Amino acid sequence: MGISSENISVFPSVRRVFTRPTSRMMSEQNLVGLVNKLIDAEGFVIPTYKSTNGVYDRDANGNKILIETISGDYPLEFNIYGYYFKIKDPYTELQLASRNGNVYASIEIVEFTGDDEVIYEELFGQDELESNEYTGLIITDNLASITPTHGGYMRTLKIATFKDGQWIVPKESRIKFDQSSLTIDVIDGGLIS
Repeated sequence: MGISSENISVFPSVRRVFTRPTSRMMSEQNLVGLVNKLIDAEGFVIPTYKSTNGVYDRDANGNKILIETISGDYPLEFNIYGYYFKIKDPYTELQLASRNGNVYASIEIVEFTGDDEVIYEELFGQDELESNEYTGLIITDNLASITPTHGGYMRTLKIATFKDGQWIVPKESRIKFDQSSLTIDVIDGGLIS
């Protein structure tokens, strides 16, 4: 017995007769929606581990060595509201030499109506040809300055903190799941909390 076609959505899917066109599209909204369903946090910094020639360096206990400081040596990767960002030289690009305190990355999500009359959400911003700058990511050390300017809503992540004379990734910004998601049933019947 199968499930009624009008009562199931599949993404991505190309071989369906009764489907919405959006199920076939690798659209921004579909991809972002999928990522947001897989994590609990609206944003997080992706950990960077020290490596040599593509192989992770390990400490004396065999654990990968986490890079906690932000410099120009390693990229800074993060997710805000399902959008992935990678900044190649974060120390220079975030202008950390001229900042103190915390640094935030912010995006604006706007709505538009597609040709199919469906309302979609997308990240506002683009590459500006004249200045060679990307306008979809706002970097600031002033939370009060983060306001929507194109009729959308903002999503913000703290990506850097100045502590003990160096820039680090804040621990709270590495969290992807809340505790309720981390209770896992184990095969032998025990629980991991």
